[in-house]
Amino acid sequence: MILWVLSFLECLQTYNSCVLPLYLQSEEIPWLGLSLNQAETKQAHLEEKDYQDSIHPLKQRYMAELAVKLKSKTAILVIYIFIVSV
Repeated sequence: MILWVLSFLECLQTYNSCVLPLYLQSEEIPWLGLSLNQAETKQAHLEEKDYQDSIHPLKQRYMAELAVKLKSKTAILVIYIFIVSV
């Protein structure tokens, strides 16, 4: 048993640099072992994906603004008709 513990400790000391720390986040693990060029390429792809996801056509924004304006004008119109009819 003592020999096994000693061999385990020797093995642990030898490969200590290869052990992943517990605080390492799961999103960081795919980056381990990448060369600088591979990491730059991966980062460029991630930034491009974020940029593409952030783009929204103006048509959608204008439709949402129009819907809000129509709802508010419709509400004002309904209140006005109610007041006039009473």
